[in-house]
Amino acid sequence: MVDLNLLEQALCRYFHPPFYFDYAPAEPKVNELFKTMYCIEMTEDFYDSEPEIPPELESEWDFENPECMKIWKQLCDDYEPRRLSFNNWQELYVDGNWGLTQNKVNKIAKETLIKYKDKDRIFAAEYDGDLYFYIYARATYLKCGTIKLF
Repeated sequence: MVDLNLLEQALCRYFHPPFYFDYAPAEPKVNELFKTMYCIEMTEDFYDSEPEIPPELESEWDFENPECMKIWKQLCDDYEPRRLSFNNWQELYVDGNWGLTQNKVNKIAKETLIKYKDKDRIFAAEYDGDLYFYIYARATYLKCGTIKLF
């Protein structure tokens, strides 16, 4: 389920001014986009941090111990609101970064849009001649990110 407050924060952060529309691209539309545009940059935001094991339990901690697993489940449940709002890593896909070529960046962005096209989690905006896509997937243990096309 999409957390509307977190979504609004993200859209306002990425899209200036914050105008956007729900965009669920069909594969042919994505293919058409990449015939006339290229991906300037794509980011992948990770929301997969985990709670810390309490220091008083660290020396005895064993993930195979059922009691430890019960405590761990409770720690994770309590930590979930923090995990959903804490971006602990951002991966940048751009021509030249980590040896990526422009063709590879385009391919990754295109495959990402196609992957999420049926999930009602793609939001887009057009601003100053560029298209911005935001994919909201943090509540599914997947990733969020932006794609900027020119």
